[in-house]
Amino acid sequence: MMTKTSCGVLLSFFCILAILPALNGCGGEEGLVESSAVLNFPPTAEAGPDRTVLPGEEVLLDGSASSDRNGDSLSFFWRFISRPTGSSAVLSDPAAIMPAFIADAGGNYVLELAVNDGQNEDNDLVTIRAAEPEENLPPEADAGLDRTVRTGVPLLLDGRQSSDPEGDLLRYSWEIISHPGDSLAVISGPLTSTPVLVPDAVGEFALDLVVRDSLGASATDRIVLTAVPGSPPPAGNREPLANAAPDRLVPTGALVTIDGGESFDPDGDELFFFWSLIEKPAQSETSLVDPAGSIAIFRADAAGDYHLQLTVTDGFATSDPDFAIVTSSPSPPDGMGLYDSLCSVCHSLGLHDPLGAPELSGQGELLPLVFDPVHKERVLSPGEILALRDFIDFQ
Repeated sequence: MMTKTSCGVLLSFFCILAILPALNGCGGEEGLVESSAVLNFPPTAEAGPDRTVLPGEEVLLDGSASSDRNGDSLSFFWRFISRPTGSSAVLSDPAAIMPAFIADAGGNYVLELAVNDGQNEDNDLVTIRAAEPEENLPPEADAGLDRTVRTGVPLLLDGRQSSDPEGDLLRYSWEIISHPGDSLAVISGPLTSTPVLVPDAVGEFALDLVVRDSLGASATDRIVLTAVPGSPPPAGNREPLANAAPDRLVPTGALVTIDGGESFDPDGDELFFFWSLIEKPAQSETSLVDPAGSIAIFRADAAGDYHLQLTVTDGFATSDPDFAIVTSSPSPPDGMGLYDSLCSVCHSLGLHDPLGAPELSGQGELLPLVFDPVHKERVLSPGEILALRDFIDFQ
């Protein structure tokens, strides 16, 4: 008679025999390849903050802060969950990153953003309330203190101490109200918080700073600059050269640093730097951390192009401005992937230089050609050019 213990041992033996084929199937190279597959993480949808708008206003939604941990390309889909009674609002393009609609009735508009990386999906909601404001308090403008400056020396104006009691985003506008009769000075970056002025004549310059909040309320502050003669430049002094560094592509939300350290003075004089963020995406609230530093730092808080201007001076002569464009994208092209898929085969055979064969596009611009694995030509997009060039330079 077989005991319970011996039955258990025998049963365990047959179980081991039964699972051995399955264990063998997991071995070998195929098993190793399968076990090393990259884990796909789901994307993160960001539909933007809830906010209040005026009835009849066009509302621009923004999903550019959405992201994917694996760097996968994302697809977007917006839809209304609810609308106020009487509203017939429609989205301009439900599949766009930043679609728009008209808030055609008072009340709450609740929208859902679905973000998909090809395998997984994530959702986020945003509520847009259309209502007349009970009371909008005007902002406070602060153009800085009146002071004495030297002719020929760039001056960084600063309106960043301006504020809004309700925390609204401010828009800036600087204007020269009066100047010495022989002055031809202009403000560089007049729609930024930190523009640059080079006083070019002795006398008083009166400038107005106007700040406006999101509902149009405004305030004005005036600054008076008294320009005195600057020190005469040394004999043979030459103008410095500004270098704002190459254009680049960055992911949305990145902290961007642009190094102007390659700027130089042919006489070896010390340089002073003046950065301006002269253009940025409509939804961006970013600003430069230190406009007078050699390195410009800002947060690319919205998708689109950021245009920066750099001028340098040695205290006697001022350079021509140089410009850099930073393009922010939720899913920037993968330079390594582009090289592997488009260039590596032909490049290894010596058939072409990935960035050395220009071709005229329909707009008359010179763009690099690449070859796909079957040697068919196609023109790279500007974003692919930047990503591929960065990868090749890194190698």
